[in-house]
Formats: sequence, C-alpha cells, structure tokens
Amino acid sequence: MSIKLVICDIGNTIYKEEKSNKFDKIQQITHGDFAEIVNNFYRIFNKSDDNLFNLTNKYLNSLHINNEKIFSELYEYFKTLKNRSTPAQLTNENIFEVFKFIRSKKIKLILSSNSNILTKKSDDKLLPFVDEIERTYKIGFLKDEAGYYEYIQNKYKVKPDEILCIGDDVSKDFEIPKSFGWKTYLYDSSYPISKMIEEINNLL
Repeated sequence: MSIKLVICDIGNTIYKEEKSNKFDKIQQITHGDFAEIVNNFYRIFNKSDDNLFNLTNKYLNSLHINNEKIFSELYEYFKTLKNRSTPAQLTNENIFEVFKFIRSKKIKLILSSNSNILTKKSDDKLLPFVDEIERTYKIGFLKDEAGYYEYIQNKYKVKPDEILCIGDDVSKDFEIPKSFGWKTYLYDSSYPISKMIEEINNLL
C-alpha cells in the first residue's frame, strides 16, 4: 500500500453546489459581462479570508468599475452564498461509506475545497469522518495552482505518488493533480458505492 494521504473534493463531490437567484439581475446590470466579472471574483474570493466588503471594493477598483449597483449586487450575491444557513445537500447519501473504508485502512483522509461558501453545519457533518478540512481561502492558493500542491505535500509530509485525489471535476480533480504526480480517481455520484470502494481500493 503506497498511498498515505487521500484528499477528497467537497463541491459537487460530497455536496451539491448551488447557484444564487441573483445571477440574472447582475447579468442585466453588467450588460452581459457578468460571467467574466463573477468568475474572476470567485478566484479572488475563494483564496482570501479578507472581509467580503473589502474584497469586493478592491476587485471592482482594480477593474476601474465605479458603479454602486454593480458593487451592491456583487457583494450581496457573494454574501448570500457565504451566509447560507442550511447545510448543503449530499450528492450521494452513501458517500460516508467511502470515508469509513479509507479510514479503516489507517490512511489519513482530508477534504479540500476551492469554495469559501459552505456552512459550519455542513462542515460539522463531515468532521467525524475525516482528519481535516482544507480550504483554499486559508491556504492562499486555488487547486489549479502549484502552490496548493506544494502546501499539501509539505504540510502532510508526503510525496506526490503517495497521494490519491478524489473528485468530480475532470480538470481540477483529475487532470491537474495527475500532472503534479498525484494518483487520481474521478468521482461519479450515480456510481454504485460498492463498486467505487472496490476501484479506490485498487489505487491504495
């Protein structure tokens, strides 16, 4: 058994990610530039623990956007995501069986997310099954950046080929980790858990 650390994605692997109903309103205000403005801000938002108000202000200033409506809608949009009070919905109720199996092998299991919006209630449900939860806003690097991989390897004192990454995103959870030497497993919530455990076991 060569794997010493399993790192599992959260968004759309464990919990379904939800979108706010404010999308259309921001789209109208920004005259169709919404996707680029929001996607770029997601990257900043998800790797910073700075105050949301300050982040929004700095970001729009960097784009030379001085529009109170855009500021208000962007701020409120991310505030709604960040302050969601109810736990997110699981992609598969049996996902914890996978966690139990990994832990039974005496392998360290951590969860990792680019997202800065999951609730404490959601985290509390996961913590009994894992060793730690890593969030990119605390690390300072997103999961498509080299600094993220260096951080994980240094903190947990493991080599690239001693890490197995599990997630649903072909790019962020499969191709990019593989390019850094990690083993990978592409998660599909509709796949039978028993078969999933069997395949993961073959990678350990």
